[in-house]
Amino acid sequence: MSEDSLIARLNMIDAEIRHEDDLIGQRISWLVIAQSFLFGTLATLMGLRPIAGAEGTVRILLILIPLVGALLPVLVLVAVAAANYAMKQWRAEFERIREMPEARQLDWPHLRHRSLVTVLGHLLPIAVSVGFFLAWVVSRLLPRMGRHPEQDGVEVRLKDLTGPASYDRDGSDLVSRGLYLDLPPWGYHVFEVTAA
Repeated sequence: MSEDSLIARLNMIDAEIRHEDDLIGQRISWLVIAQSFLFGTLATLMGLRPIAGAEGTVRILLILIPLVGALLPVLVLVAVAAANYAMKQWRAEFERIREMPEARQLDWPHLRHRSLVTVLGHLLPIAVSVGFFLAWVVSRLLPRMGRHPEQDGVEVRLKDLTGPASYDRDGSDLVSRGLYLDLPPWGYHVFEVTAA
């Protein structure tokens, strides 16, 4: 192998390693942007008042959005693992060529990294992916864990203990969407909650 072809091959390997490393950063950026849109859309859908004729569509979206949101970090983790594997293979090829008798005179630097440095360098993409996955799992499990079956379909009376106000609300609606009251500045209520 001639010196020019060795240099060209080593430069190509270096470019491939940089390309894979750039792809990891791009995938993480894409993941963060996609997750922000998915979380924002889910929050908007959960805050919607029922729209006649769209209940089925909203119900399907409330299932699909968390599913897609949880699947994306898994796919990014697989892609990051593939990029790491490709970089490891390219580094091994680089070192193999570098150790050839024809290449020793080129004085190319080693590409060997310590395991700890490599692990720490890829900790952020892994932590971000795992964090988003766990956020979706927790966001879908917590509402179900805090749900009180005895409130489903039951009318609930909220009687203000500090004044004459009293509100009757559907228990299912209170559990799923919460309570909204339009109060003046510094206004407050202290409610006693009973079955209506």
